[in-house]
Amino acid sequence: MTGLEIDEGTCPYITSVGASESVILLRKTASAPTKLEKLLNMPATKRILLSPWLIAALVLSSTVAYAAEPKVILLWPNGAPGSAGKTAEEKVRMSPEGDRVVSSAHHPSITVYLPSKDNATGAAVVVVPGGGHRELWMDHEGYRIGQWLSDRGVAGFVVKYRLAKEPGSTYTIEGHSFADVQRAIRLVRKHAL
Repeated sequence: MTGLEIDEGTCPYITSVGASESVILLRKTASAPTKLEKLLNMPATKRILLSPWLIAALVLSSTVAYAAEPKVILLWPNGAPGSAGKTAEEKVRMSPEGDRVVSSAHHPSITVYLPSKDNATGAAVVVVPGGGHRELWMDHEGYRIGQWLSDRGVAGFVVKYRLAKEPGSTYTIEGHSFADVQRAIRLVRKHAL
């Protein structure tokens, strides 16, 4: 299997945005489900397969706390499951365009970009940078998006997750990378005001 499985019990509301944007938006709603939501709200035994690079954002309609500077929060403060004994330093290379590209990530985290109180809309987006599970394009597909969202009143949470396809990796997409993204989503939802 090349995609991630998302159980409908964890993600009952899925809306696709823009064919070229590779973005999946999830939202909490109290209104009647749309036809798409009804279609996707299938029994727990059925699953929705999504390519890893498609999971790029999670939109929550919740009020969030406010801050000026981005803060980094470890997803697994006591160590990520399956990362025991991984002591290699995180590697950061610069692309020709000057973007930071990260590999050898063993300490999953989120970087928080909160809007100013005056500008806040109460919405939040979890941003999952791509890189083919070999590396993470943190500036180009992460930090810049988080800052852009924050400037427009939306809290941005940029995920740094473990990489399953980098050379020598023992991580899997389903068991590690996806668990990091799920943990980030849970953390954001738990701390929404």
